[in-house]
Amino acid sequence: MLLGTWFYQKAIGHAAFSPGLLIFWALVLPIIVLVPVSVSLVSDPKKSGLPKVTPAETSPTDLPSVDRLTKREREIYEHLKAGKKLTEIAELCTIEYGTVKTHTRHIYRKFGVSSREELP
Repeated sequence: MLLGTWFYQKAIGHAAFSPGLLIFWALVLPIIVLVPVSVSLVSDPKKSGLPKVTPAETSPTDLPSVDRLTKREREIYEHLKAGKKLTEIAELCTIEYGTVKTHTRHIYRKFGVSSREELP
């Protein structure tokens, strides 16, 4: 018990236990505890009161379309759909092989696919 009293007297005199810091932590700790609770309430769509978006409510701009491709991407898209190899596309378009790969990656991303077989 004496050791605990001695430690308390030494600690209370330390800067970490100044009255200003004690007030600060008394105000901050409840916020730290309450924020995760409020976030978990909002993350539940049933409790948030926000309307659910159904696929029928999506706008036409959200759907993949050839119109969203650049002129060069459209050209490469047509070659991909024709079944040409990337090296052939590079020669036909007079661009580097790496550039064709980059355009192909952009096309896949815009359509949300991972292979040419999945292209619309």
